[in-house]
Amino acid sequence: MTALKGKDIKGFLAQPDPRINAVLIYGDDAGAVRERSDHLAKRIVKDLKDPFNFIELTEEDLRGDKARLCDEAAALSFMGGERVIRIRGTSQIILAACDNLIKALDADSLTPNALVLVEAGMLAKSSALRKLFEKSKKAVALPCYQDNQLDLRAMVLEMLGKEGLTINEAALSSLLSGFGNDRALNRGEVEKLILYVGPKGCREQADYEIVLRDIEASLARSGADAMGKIMPLIAGGDPKALAEALASAKESGASALAWLRMSIRLFLRLSQARSYMDQGAGVRDAMNKLRPPVFYPESLQFEKWLRVWTKSALDQALAMLMEAELAAKTTGAPVHELAERTALRLSVMSARRMAR
Repeated sequence: MTALKGKDIKGFLAQPDPRINAVLIYGDDAGAVRERSDHLAKRIVKDLKDPFNFIELTEEDLRGDKARLCDEAAALSFMGGERVIRIRGTSQIILAACDNLIKALDADSLTPNALVLVEAGMLAKSSALRKLFEKSKKAVALPCYQDNQLDLRAMVLEMLGKEGLTINEAALSSLLSGFGNDRALNRGEVEKLILYVGPKGCREQADYEIVLRDIEASLARSGADAMGKIMPLIAGGDPKALAEALASAKESGASALAWLRMSIRLFLRLSQARSYMDQGAGVRDAMNKLRPPVFYPESLQFEKWLRVWTKSALDQALAMLMEAELAAKTTGAPVHELAERTALRLSVMSARRMAR
């Protein structure tokens, strides 16, 4: 196969080729990478917490055992049906495991009972992992690039349209101005807006036009100053000051879910910059490649974090933050307590890295 492009990506996501047993999903939009990975996984396994049919392998799981991935891909499920295996990263250990898998698939020496999904950040054309998937007959590389303004507008209008909602230009411009480079987080903001005005069948007016005051109310930016102090204390490792900032944010009425999402956005940017560094870029070049780039007032702090946090540690941090966000939205757990506990755990992790 090759790297999918344009309409081919949409076609594959809508109807994956049954001959494909492994998919590399990569790009500078981490949210889109996760979204598309989840989409493909859920076509096979409805519940991604199913321990029998959905498994996530880490670099440590594969260390010293490059056959592990092949064994997992061929294993039959205790509950029946096809399985999904997900891996995140681009290390030499993961590359070796994927190389072993794809050679076996292409040689028809492995009968797979699982779809293998590999998530990665931005990969250059020369990337060995990318070449491996692009040249295979049984695998495919699926790039995810950041949405432009037209893509974002189309996404918003599509999501609102499904709920019988329209939006005027002033409100749309305000909403788009608050978007970052992560598709999943942007979708989350639109979902939050939909919940505020009421989904289809849950509001008095069947046809409702969203106006500027709806945007301002749903985004609840009043606690922004208090929230802005939280992320640097998480990434920079100051648990004591963080505890005080969390208490201040809660007292000001700041949304825990909002600063949790802001923290995810920060760690996504750190992870992307770290990926550029792992591909050979210097710290400053990696920061300048980000969109938007890291501006001077925060550059020294950002650079310090990049030198302390490794890619694997950032992936672990992101997993913790995203798990907390998901639990906050789906389990009914106390949002503030859940978010604060996660933030403090990460701040302690960072403090230990700073002390090395």
